[in-house]
Amino acid sequence: MLSAPLVNQRVYKGNLIESFMVEGTVKFFNRTNHYGFITGDDNKSYFVHQSGLKEGVSIDENDRVSFKATVGEKGPKAEEVEKLDGKSSAKAKETEEDSDDEVADEDEDSEDAEDEEVVEA
Repeated sequence: MLSAPLVNQRVYKGNLIESFMVEGTVKFFNRTNHYGFITGDDNKSYFVHQSGLKEGVSIDENDRVSFKATVGEKGPKAEEVEKLDGKSSAKAKETEEDSDDEVADEDEDSEDAEDEEVVEA
């Protein structure tokens, strides 16, 4: 005998699903039709409707967002969507750190070159 899903749980394709928080990037959002899709950091695509945005929030393509992942009638859905101002994904942080390392390497190289010039003079 199957029991009814608990609050914040849904059944999708026979599987019991709980909602959970996810971060991601807005793939696109159509303001005219009030819907779009978010690619979660888990590489899943989530449908988002304007009604799923927190009050006062508007989103655009490539915005970093946080949302509650749930399952709608047709699949994964984003609810309680809010922007992540000033926060970046782990991937963006890695890229930023790599960039900082490259700048530090370039600085060291230029200092070495300056030292060489002083030695030669």
